[in-house]
Amino acid sequence: MHWISQRDRHGKIAPASRYECPQSQTVLGVTGLHKDIASFAHACVHAMRRKVTPTRGPAILACVRNEGIYLLEWIAYHRAIGIEWFFLYSNDNDDQSDDILRTLSEQGIITWVNNPIKPGKAAQHKAYGHALSIVPDILDFSWVQVLDGDEFITLDPQRFSNLQDYLLWTETHPVDAISLNWRFVASEPLPEGEETLFRDPLTMRNSRFVRHDIIGDPGSRLVKSMFRPAQVIQSQAHYPVASYRYSTTICLSDGTPHTWQSPPAGVPASAAFADHIIFEKIGIYHYFYKSPEEWMWKSSRNRGDNPSKQGLDLRNFVDGWTGNFMSQISDDMRSGEDQWMAARRAPFLSELEKLKNLPGMMQVLQNIYTSYRERSALIRNRLQAENIRERHSENNRIFFDLINVPEQNNS
Repeated sequence: MHWISQRDRHGKIAPASRYECPQSQTVLGVTGLHKDIASFAHACVHAMRRKVTPTRGPAILACVRNEGIYLLEWIAYHRAIGIEWFFLYSNDNDDQSDDILRTLSEQGIITWVNNPIKPGKAAQHKAYGHALSIVPDILDFSWVQVLDGDEFITLDPQRFSNLQDYLLWTETHPVDAISLNWRFVASEPLPEGEETLFRDPLTMRNSRFVRHDIIGDPGSRLVKSMFRPAQVIQSQAHYPVASYRYSTTICLSDGTPHTWQSPPAGVPASAAFADHIIFEKIGIYHYFYKSPEEWMWKSSRNRGDNPSKQGLDLRNFVDGWTGNFMSQISDDMRSGEDQWMAARRAPFLSELEKLKNLPGMMQVLQNIYTSYRERSALIRNRLQAENIRERHSENNRIFFDLINVPEQNNS
């Protein structure tokens, strides 16, 4: 009510630069997940939130943990296509990326939310519950896209100059949520060593797609959703959750209804999947693989939808997970090359330079690069010391050659 009164008095007001989502609010991680109001107070708040009329364009809601080497590129790119604001939740970062978040929030570019997690609890649902039940500022944005740090919204440049153009087209028919299909971007080596990682943006290093049949039916039919924040009470990683007391219209990117009556084999029916893959006007490029070294680095980190765990986590270095990477590594596993993102390179690079030139940002980036190098060296040493490659099948042991982790010398 205070936020609404301030906005009514002053018109547009800037979103808050910082919020806290304390451990004591862990219950927000389950509130609303089953499409029902949790309490009378929750019902009152949701009813009030539904009445707020937004005055701004699209925003992004995301959890970012140890994403420092990609974070500035990810934000710069999305600002270049028309994202107006970012609600970024972080917890237990140990890669120096808090310094990026602090700088960006102080410069009025993002809302940074500290989201401490109780041991064994996951970060994402708590963050989404907080943003969609507690934070008022997010209601000032017409659309919110839930996204991860390795996912980039892409638009057909022949049809839309920016994201607002697409949304104007979409809003010609009733819609409360838009489900965007994924396209997986294939890995590429770092031919000049790890320094290439810091010179060339990820989206310029990787541009070829993995074939749909390599990814498989479940992965290819997953969606990520953009929605009107006042209309929902919670969000899963792939789709928003609205109260069953209200009707909600969910469409695919071309405006046709999003249906999920025929789920992939062995998977329960869920709005996380679409019966049809539509990738004509807009979609999500998923930079899941990157390079072999980055896959190694990623595999040692705790994921946002898993219980929180500190330090190096080598549980992912098993044959199946490594085989996931190896399944897309050869040329005959690729299909097509990016044209959409390449057409927007100039405004993206211009925005990236602006962010790099913020006060103190270059030093922050150097610290993050140092943290990355040190962690990568530590991972390699642990993988070799524990002889992890010997637990893998012969074909997947090639991965350890790609990341320069030789066999353990038992002599």
